[in-house]
Amino acid sequence: MKDIDMNWIEQKEDWKKRIFFPINKKVPIQIIDNLWALDTEDNSKGVPLLAGFYNGKSFIIYKGIEEILFRSMELFNQMAVQKRHTYLFSNNMIYDILNLFQMKRIKALLEKNLIEIIYTHGGFISMVYKKKVHFIELQNYFRGMSAEKMGKIIGLEKLDPHGDYNNIEYMKRDIQIHYG
Repeated sequence: MKDIDMNWIEQKEDWKKRIFFPINKKVPIQIIDNLWALDTEDNSKGVPLLAGFYNGKSFIIYKGIEEILFRSMELFNQMAVQKRHTYLFSNNMIYDILNLFQMKRIKALLEKNLIEIIYTHGGFISMVYKKKVHFIELQNYFRGMSAEKMGKIIGLEKLDPHGDYNNIEYMKRDIQIHYG
């Protein structure tokens, strides 16, 4: 794909639409702003400790199981009513989905046809919530590549949590690596 020469583009003032127009105003060029990376951390017993989201500009961080389960669903519902689809990426998405939704909620959403899970003999591909919010597994594109290896490629060193997975800075770095 050919890069857009940003010297001949001016930004429309309505930043939420994220539409850029060539100066000659003939054809609008859509710039995607609905890409997010996410990561979760748990206590290794299935209880989520942290959930984080990053859109390349800012982080959203939720702490504790109640806040994670309630606020992440609130966020996904906001994403689902947008005009455009939203795409969330993670390096171990099935793990993150289980932390964000919990199995009981996943079953209920499946019964109500609010989520669709795409899974093949090769493993988890993606999940779609309310036909608008797509949860994409990065391992389908970077097979066998750890967050540490991805970080080296993009110039972001993976942090060592020193056994503390309730560490916001550690999680934020992983999210930045996933986004990169």
